Amino acid sequence: MRIETIISILIAALVAASLPAMAQRPALPPTAEDGAPISSLTAAEISQSLEQLGVKAELTRASNNDPVLRVQLVASRPTAVRLSNCRGERCAGIYLSTSAPKRADGPTLAQVNRWNSDKRWSRSYIAASGEAVLESELLLAEGVSRASVRVLLERHREQIAEWLKELGY
Repeated sequence: MRIETIISILIAALVAASLPAMAQRPALPPTAEDGAPISSLTAAEISQSLEQLGVKAELTRASNNDPVLRVQLVASRPTAVRLSNCRGERCAGIYLSTSAPKRADGPTLAQVNRWNSDKRWSRSYIAASGEAVLESELLLAEGVSRASVRVLLERHREQIAEWLKELGY
């Protein structure tokens, strides 16, 4: 018997032996705070989540009348929390956008590309205006926990400082 065949048989046996254990592993239960999955939120509900993080929000409206919350997640940079896919006041998408001003020495595409290759929670680009932009988003339509929304907000706030440092601000 060839060595490749023996290795294949051993790998198959190991995978088969581990399947029952993997199948029996219970899913993490929702916490009392999470409750049932949510598929939409209002601007007031997002404002409440932001207040729990110690952040005050100012409600404005996009040109299509979707809610936009203006916040300061970090002291030096304003962030827009745009709600999208709205039906009435309930919205199924959350999009966070933070920008940094254009500078003569950057940021460079190499810096932005490095960020995008190393990070998974957010993405960055250089806008047509020359400003660097950091954005994160979460689609609620299929149902997420309230904890997922909280993590989106917290993680975007954490990544702003990292992003600014990465881009040399």
